[in-house]
Amino acid sequence: RQLDIPTRSSIGEDKYYIKRLVGEPGDEMEIRVPDSIFTNGTDLRGGTPGILYRNAKPIEGVDAFRMNRERVENLAQNPQAENTTKYPGYRADGLLSNKSPLRVPRKTDPTNPTGQNFYLAMGDNSPNSLDGRMWGFVPEQQIVGRALFVYYPFTKHWGLSK
Repeated sequence: RQLDIPTRSSIGEDKYYIKRLVGEPGDEMEIRVPDSIFTNGTDLRGGTPGILYRNAKPIEGVDAFRMNRERVENLAQNPQAENTTKYPGYRADGLLSNKSPLRVPRKTDPTNPTGQNFYLAMGDNSPNSLDGRMWGFVPEQQIVGRALFVYYPFTKHWGLSK
């Protein structure tokens, strides 16, 4: 069910990605950020946090300043002091995060005009992964095969495919 699969990006890039298959044709998916991924009512993550919520809107940004005793004392006495530099920030939303349950399209669905099966693939590094939440569903013909080995990082979570 959950396989590491090399897929070609469905976002127009000629790159290969190794992602975990979490949704097959006909599966009902629900991604509840940040806690859970449900496939057919089963929580695949077991409530483990890790999916980053992104919403495609400008955010306030980050205030940065060099720390030294004089600046800290000045900032404490005058919180509106111009000791900081504001860096604008943005968040880009995934297509499938925090949405109502949705079905992974299968080729026999009357609402699927492509006649293709689709899959939902996600990365293990959910907070920073460019995956199906951003691309949408992966067409079956873009799935290359099963990963045999992940070279880096070699930890207890990676290595030879089971």
